[in-house]
Amino acid sequence: MKAQVLYGINDLRFENDYPEPVLKNDEVLVKVKACGICGSDIDRVLKNGTYRFPTIIGHEFSGVVAKVSSRQNEKWQGKRVSIFPLIPCGRCSSCKSGNFQLCEDYNYLGSRCNGGFSEYVAVPAWNLIEIPKNVSFEEAAMMEPVSVALHSLKIAGNILGRNVVILGAGTIASVLAQMVISSGAAKVVVAARNEKKLDFITNICNGVHTVNSDTKDFLEMIKDIFGGEADVVIEGTGASLMIEKAIAVTKRKGSIVLLGNPVDDVHISKKVFWQILRKEITLKGTWNSSFGISGSSDWEDNFEFIKTNKLQLKKLISHRIALSELKDGILKMKNKDEITNKIMVVFDE
Repeated sequence: MKAQVLYGINDLRFENDYPEPVLKNDEVLVKVKACGICGSDIDRVLKNGTYRFPTIIGHEFSGVVAKVSSRQNEKWQGKRVSIFPLIPCGRCSSCKSGNFQLCEDYNYLGSRCNGGFSEYVAVPAWNLIEIPKNVSFEEAAMMEPVSVALHSLKIAGNILGRNVVILGAGTIASVLAQMVISSGAAKVVVAARNEKKLDFITNICNGVHTVNSDTKDFLEMIKDIFGGEADVVIEGTGASLMIEKAIAVTKRKGSIVLLGNPVDDVHISKKVFWQILRKEITLKGTWNSSFGISGSSDWEDNFEFIKTNKLQLKKLISHRIALSELKDGILKMKNKDEITNKIMVVFDE
């Protein structure tokens, strides 16, 4: 099969005859139709590597079940599916309580085992969710970042009538802006350093305000929009400076949801730390998304967002490329020579 195989840091190779997966009893074979590039894939390829080599990366994907390994999974044959990439152990206390995203000994498609930048992927049947008829493969491939966004919004709590700041301007920020507006927030500000990305968000999200976070009068601009400070801030960058800005723009008794993966060690100055105490700010962490609990998972709820037109996901796709062009897509995102939001690898029939 065709696959993009990572043999080491900065050693990504496109192969035409990589061996197809051999299925275990609980697995099905998914023929991939679309797979998105995540920002974390950039670091996996160019900086940090994966947990073992060789690895096929890619954890944002959708496709069709081409083969099943057991009778109990025959219901999945031929189904259009999206895939929850985290494979829980099923044994730890988090798994036993249904918080599978908090598993203490998980596997992960696209980083700890082979993922979606290949023609076929072996996927545990438990990790499948059927795609509704009116949802495309490209939209379904975005269910992972969309579910991460929704999970952070649920962690934030009720935002009806509240003023919300989203720090960061990537795919998840673009999704969050739409979700927050449709959930009844009073006013929404997306803040980031990249003016072109902010323009991109303005064009796809009606009613959102954008502010350059590098502006000297950043705090005053936020106050002008809200008539005060923010009730809720969702921090999506993981950078020390932006976390400090999040604390600065949050009102007394307000809350901050920490969503972004840390870029490096996080440092907060004494002066800013005092603000957490004296404003009695609540800090909340969020990790991944909920899945596997019938009727109450982020993944099921997201399909409802799409079916009711509260999310316009296709507008978030800035580039569509072939599997052979994956390295070029990763470099586009890293170099930032042109505006990228979601770069989607689309597979031929």
